[in-house]
Formats: sequence, structure tokens, C-alpha cells
Amino acid sequence: GLLTEAVTFRADGGGKATAVRGPVNGGDTVTRLFAGFLRQAANDPLAFEMEIREVNAEPAILIWNRERLETVMSFSVGDEGIAEIRAMRNPDKLTRLAGQLRG
Repeated sequence: GLLTEAVTFRADGGGKATAVRGPVNGGDTVTRLFAGFLRQAANDPLAFEMEIREVNAEPAILIWNRERLETVMSFSVGDEGIAEIRAMRNPDKLTRLAGQLRG
């Protein structure tokens, strides 16, 4: 599969944005978590745009919500697949990153 059995998902909202608390471990659990994210996004599908970029020398998906960078998901990939997914949701950090990406 795409995810390793021991994949870990971590999120950082910086106390300013909604984020999953604590790590989520295991391929099945992370898959269910992402299915929930997609259901939420389906409520307003025209609001979201995704962009694949490299961030900090790792593959990443940037999720824009009406021109505002809302989430950056970066992926640590090994021989067995995706081993770790990190979601940055802290608006302070995302504002700085959005400025760098557009600048």
C-alpha cells in the first residue's frame, strides 16, 4: 500500500487552529482519518485547492482555502511507503510560508 503499517500522522495547530491531538498511528487508522478529512472538504468542494510542492526537502500537499494557506501536509517516505505525515495548521507559520511560496 501507499502507507506503511506503522505510519504516524501528527498535526500542529499551534493552539490557534483546529488540529488532531496527539499522534495517530497505523495505516488503517490514518486511512480512516483521511476519509473523514475528505468528507469534511466535500461540504464545500469549491473552497479548496490542493498543490503538490516540495517543502523542507520533502514532498508536501498545500491545501488552500479561498486564497489562504490552511494546511501543509509533508510526507516522510521510505522504502516501504509513507512512514510519517505531518500537518502544519498553525496560521502564524503558514502565513510566513505562504509569503515565501508566492514571493
